[in-house]
Amino acid sequence: MVHINQKDLLDLTALLADHPLGGREAGSIDLGRLTSLLGKDWGFEHTARLNLAKLRESVGPGLPAAVTRTVEDRIAGVLTALDKGSKSLGWQMRARVGERVQWYELPEDVRH
Repeated sequence: MVHINQKDLLDLTALLADHPLGGREAGSIDLGRLTSLLGKDWGFEHTARLNLAKLRESVGPGLPAAVTRTVEDRIAGVLTALDKGSKSLGWQMRARVGERVQWYELPEDVRH
């Protein structure tokens, strides 16, 4: 989500607080799958990084210190995995363009 809201940030906080980073273990966030998926789509990875940055800025107030540290550590772990993950040729080519060209589409406002 390019335009992430407070509820989405709270959902991400809960997800990272409750699920360790790992492989294919039940209940963990599969970093291999995540890096594989995002390493094929620059826009998707870029949006994920933007959202993790927003999450890093918002986490803390109202949470126990231990939970805040856990979420911050897991954000750092995801970012490290993304940095180390392989990138497709398409990802690399799109990365050269960067934000100069819009990388996302906004959904149409459907009213009934």
